[in-house]
This record gives sequence, structure tokens and C-alpha cells, in this order.
Amino acid sequence: MYEEFLEIGVEEKHKRFDPEAGMIMQHVAPWNGGSGGYHTRISGDLHSPTENSAFADHVFFLRKEEYYEEAKSVLWGLIKYQDNREDSKTYGLWPYYIEEDCDHMIAPDYNMADFNAKHFAYILKRRSDCLDDELRSALSESLMKAAICSIRRNVSPDYTNISLMSLNTIINAGEISGNKEFLERGKERLRKVHEYNAFCGCFSEYNSSTYSPLAIEEISMMLELFEDEECVKMAKDLNVIAWEMLLSHYHRNLKQVSPPQMRCYHNFEGSKLEEMIYLGTKGAFGSIDKANPKYPAMLQIPPVCPEEVVEKYLKKPFEPTFIDQTFYKKNNFRTPDEDTVIIRNIDSPDLKAFTYMAEEYAMGAFEKTDMWTQRRSSMVYWGEGQQATCMFLRCMNYDYDYCSGMVYTNQYRNVMLSHTGFVTDRGDFHYILDKTKDGLLTTKKLFYKFEFDGDCDNIKVEQNGGRFTVKDKGITIEINITEAVFDGKPMKLCYNETDKCIEAVCFDTERTIDFKNLKSDCHMVFTLAVNTACPEPVTVKDETEQLLKSELTMDGKTLTLCSPYIPVGYDSAIEKTKTEGRE
Repeated sequence: MYEEFLEIGVEEKHKRFDPEAGMIMQHVAPWNGGSGGYHTRISGDLHSPTENSAFADHVFFLRKEEYYEEAKSVLWGLIKYQDNREDSKTYGLWPYYIEEDCDHMIAPDYNMADFNAKHFAYILKRRSDCLDDELRSALSESLMKAAICSIRRNVSPDYTNISLMSLNTIINAGEISGNKEFLERGKERLRKVHEYNAFCGCFSEYNSSTYSPLAIEEISMMLELFEDEECVKMAKDLNVIAWEMLLSHYHRNLKQVSPPQMRCYHNFEGSKLEEMIYLGTKGAFGSIDKANPKYPAMLQIPPVCPEEVVEKYLKKPFEPTFIDQTFYKKNNFRTPDEDTVIIRNIDSPDLKAFTYMAEEYAMGAFEKTDMWTQRRSSMVYWGEGQQATCMFLRCMNYDYDYCSGMVYTNQYRNVMLSHTGFVTDRGDFHYILDKTKDGLLTTKKLFYKFEFDGDCDNIKVEQNGGRFTVKDKGITIEINITEAVFDGKPMKLCYNETDKCIEAVCFDTERTIDFKNLKSDCHMVFTLAVNTACPEPVTVKDETEQLLKSELTMDGKTLTLCSPYIPVGYDSAIEKTKTEGRE
């Protein structure tokens, strides 16, 4: 079934084959300051190794002989543009585009070794008969170089999608070459990934509408290609965890992943998730528009949702659900020699996430999180399917998300109690890639905003001081901002009709802030409730510990939240923030 959809993607890429370069070409628009640019900002007519490796793989997978010469040309190009310098830090890696090598990128992306090599592994294991001896040998050597790159990087299991993808590179390279050292390295890493995720009960790349499906794709490839019985058994266990991660948060009416999300590129996934569920359950659940599929045209190995997960999440009638989940548990699995990505501190305390799914809406938040552009916390979805709407909290450095903004939350069912704040060392643009994290910020405007997206035409927002009432499609959201100060001065609270957002403005004239030496209050206290009234919290300051403590009592339940009220280091903020009162 999925082959016909995969063929659509192959045909589209074939139309962009560039005979001069011998590779698929794509047009990349100029970087606009709000959609990327972490690793490169080149634009124009470019050739992407990842798009080309997928094209070659899919051509051979489908045995489309009319495109074999193009696919072979692509593979030779990929072998050529891999970093083949044995003394290079990026040995075995590919750049984003062949027009800009790794040395000239803003920051090389080590994920590219695995994004390309996994396709080589499939070709060599399942379609080697399509290659001549020379290309087969060169491709195998290239796969080994990528495996060396991945082994040297030694990514931690907290980086879910890449930790899984690297296993497809390393274990398959070991099995293809007969290199027992590579195979044992891969098995050792797989055991750690298996134990780590089983211990936490879910993925650290938590509840991502982008990366949960990608994790399932990688595990599906493991189940298709791995020969070692122990590896196959562990992959089956990981497949259960992956599908549980996705379906435990999938809202069948909204057709979205309920918040919060550790990483998210789009607020709405269109038909992608429905299509994946359709394929994973062999058409029993989900749906697909066969005339215009979005997801399957990129898919190669069909996903298989374990029957016990189908029984648990898809066959039962919908019921309102509250999820209070410790998605990261302090552990000894991770080690200092690994490349930690999602949870940088190997001594991090437990991390929690809250989700409530009602029939008409879904809402959720992390207990403590930075406000990097890919985070989704303090978020509500409502509406239906392709007409859904959402609202979520962002911290803005003028026109881009400020990574050192923080939000802390306690939630029970449809009520959130939250504080905001700042940290001194999380960066401005990116919490890993920013080269300077000195707590200095120069900007024209610094503010928090509750931003609306999706079908916003009929949203009504009323303001009464710090209380905002949002009404739309049968739901009412109450946001009550009870305290809002920056550098000891009140924030300006308003609804911005033009930009469709509720703003809490720290300042809006050009200013340089030194967060490391800022000792005045910088916090906001608010409650967020959907389809229910919510009393005001009682908030007190602990001057000794420099903590803000809020309590909210309703229906016989008291929620408490403690967090720093002045800027501190990120690890200190995570350690000090506490919540109680949900049982």
C-alpha cells in the first residue's frame, strides 16, 4: 500500500534532477530570522545530501529501473561530498548542502552522518543486487566512515531520534562489513538506549509531533534490517514505548498531539499523524487522502503499531484524561563522555509534564522549561481537525523566541498555576549552539505573549486588568495574571488585536540587560483555566531562598508552585522549582 505513496515522492524528486551536478536540486529561500539558521544560512538552488540519499534509497527500494542511473549518480556524489579527511573532526560527515562544506557551515550538524548512512544501510542490505561491485564497495566504505563519525560523537540516549538513528548506522555497518567491533559497539549502545527509555517509561524528546513519528520510523527500519536476535528483541520493546508515547497524547477529535511538546516545528501537523496511524494499524484507525498523501510519500518501511497499544488507546471510547508524567527520571545510565542534547545536565532532577484531554480541547505544560522556539508549553488546542485553533505562551526577544525565558507550572486537569522567570546562561537564540551565554541581552522589546494560531477568525478576547477571557467554538479560557514585574517594575498587560496575542511587556524601548547582575524581581504569576472559574492564587516570597511560592485551592485540592523570582543559572532554576498537590 505504501509503495504507491513512496512513488509519488520519487517522481517529484526526479523532476528536479540536475544533470550537471548529477544530483537532485532544490530551491532554498533566504533565511528570514525566524525559521532556522542554526547550522547554515545559504540559499538559492542547492543540492541536499539528505534529500538525495533518500531519493536513491527509494528508487532502488521500488526497483524503478528507469531511474537507476540517476540514483547511482546521486550515490557517487554523496560519496564524493562526504568529509573523507581522516584527520578531520568531521570525518564521515556530510554538510547540509554540497555548496557549503562542513568547515564553512555556522556549525556542522553531526546528525547528518546518520540521516544519510541509514539509507546506505538499506541499499546494501536489501538492494545490493542493483549495484555494481565498484559502487557497492565504495558505498560500504562510506557507510563505515559515517559509523566512525557516529561512534566518535557518542550521542546520549536522551537525544531520542538520533540515538535510535545512530543504531541503524552502527549496527548495520557492523553486520554488513562483518566488523565485530562495530557490531558490539552498536549492541552496547542499543542496550543502553533500551534500558534508559524503559527506566524513564518514555522518550526524553518528549511527546514530539515531529520526532515521535521519526522514532517509529527508525525502529521500523531496525525491525526490518537487524539480523542479531538480541537487537531485534530490544527494537520490539522500543516500538511499544514509541507508539505509547504517540497515542497516549493523540487527541482523536483534534487530530493533534496534545501538549506539551519538548520539540515542535509546527503547531498543526495536518493529516500526517492520521496517516501514520492508518498505516500503523493497516487501515483500522486513522485516515488517508490517497489522492494527496502528506506523510507516506516520505516513508519507506511501513510502521506497525503493536496490538496491545491499539487495544489500550484506539479501541476504547474516548474518556477525559489527565496525565501527570515524570518523563525523565534521574539515573546513572548517561555518562559524561556522551553528547547530551535534550537534557544537557546528566545530574538533572526528575522532569515532569502535565496533559489534560477533554472531548472539546486539550491542554498541557511542563513543570519547568526554557522557552526555546521549539518548546510548546502552557498550551491549549480546541476546535476540530483541520479547523483547530491553539494558544501557547512564548517569551520574545523583539521578534524571536528568547531561549533564557522560563515558565514553571503546576497543573491539575483543566487548571494551571504558573510562574515565569529568566535564567542567566541558557542563551538567546539556541540553548546549545549560541556561542555566548553571558546573560547579556540588547533588544528593542522583551515580552511574554499568549499567541493564537490556526482558525482565529471568531476568537473574542476581553480584558479586565490582568484578567483575560478568551471565547471561541464553545470553550472559554480564563487567563488571570495576578503579578507581573520586570526589574522590580510592573509589566504592561494588553491584548494585541493586530498580532492576535495577549502581551505582558517587560520593556519596549532599546535596552541592554545584564541578567547575571539583575537582583530585582523578574516574574509573572498567572492561572490558566479552560471551561471553569479559577480563584486567585495566594503568593508569598521567601527572601532567604529567593523563591516565589504560590498556592491555589479549588474543589478541595491545593496546588503549590515554588520557583526563583530573580534570574539564576538554568540548573539552579530546575533544581529549585517544586510542585505539589495533584494527587
